[in-house]
Amino acid sequence: MRRSIRIALSLAMLALIAIPPVAEAGPPDSQTVTYGKVLGNRPATVRPDCPDDPIVPPGPPACFDPDHDGSANAADDIVPRTAVISAGGSVTFIRADGNHQAAVYAPGTDVTALKAAVGTGGGFFNIDTATFDRVALGPQGAAGWPAGQAGAFTTPAGTFAAPGRYLMVCTFRPHFRDNNMYGYINVQ
Repeated sequence: MRRSIRIALSLAMLALIAIPPVAEAGPPDSQTVTYGKVLGNRPATVRPDCPDDPIVPPGPPACFDPDHDGSANAADDIVPRTAVISAGGSVTFIRADGNHQAAVYAPGTDVTALKAAVGTGGGFFNIDTATFDRVALGPQGAAGWPAGQAGAFTTPAGTFAAPGRYLMVCTFRPHFRDNNMYGYINVQ
């Protein structure tokens, strides 16, 4: 009987040793982030008597279903708002529609301070100082940044070498300052 127990225990231990360890999946090496809403998806639904894809704003509120977000954020959005990648990875930015420019700032960048620094008015801002350490900047606006995959901008190698929480923003002042068009890239 003892011999049977020893054999069973030995076989059980060998079985445990033979089981390969389960590797935990880490974050992906890359992510794709879209700036703006794709034409045809903006707004989600439009009443039949309204023109397709009214500009949001000033698209007429009567054109939107009552539960639809008719704010500027319905058109000027970053999807996903938080991207997660591994250290050394990259992010590809795609402009769906609208006047956007992707910029990435180093971990620790204060959103409130950056908003105060961009000031008021329209147009793009270009803040790259010791206070606001910009680590990547994409092409600017509709003219220089083609929509869709053809205009995809991928961050340069080394941009996300160190782990941390990087700030990504649209550098068109009203989008960033008034519509909160910013998000984060968590590098692990």
